Order: sequence, then C-alpha cells, then structure tokens
Amino acid sequence: MRSKFTCAAEESGAFTIPREDSWGPSTSVNQIELDAPDDAGLQRLTIEMQTGDLIEFDSMSYEWVILP
Repeated sequence: MRSKFTCAAEESGAFTIPREDSWGPSTSVNQIELDAPDDAGLQRLTIEMQTGDLIEFDSMSYEWVILP
C-alpha cells in the first residue's frame, strides 16, 4: 500500500543522513522501521530510501499524519 504522510518528532536526539550526493527526483521509500524505546525512552526511526541509503533519527515520540 502506498501512502503519503508527514512525521513530526519531539525531543529528538541523533539525526543521520549519510549520503552527501543528491538522490535525484525519486521520492520512493523502500521501508520504514521504528524500534522499541531504549532505556532512555528514545526510539530510532530508520527510513530506507530507494537507493538503499538509510536515514536515521532518535526521538522520544513521533506523530504520524496520513495525507489525502
């Protein structure tokens, strides 16, 4: 199922975008994973792009809104 959505993170920690080159016009995402909270309460959100690159951020909470 394909959906468009927004995600807002609160009380964020680490944020990693390893790719330095442009991804180009593609907006495809292969998968999204949300880990269980660690001992400090942070959850890691990992977004795998079509290129295989991983975008990772840690946050205390996330709010998801599915767009029409």
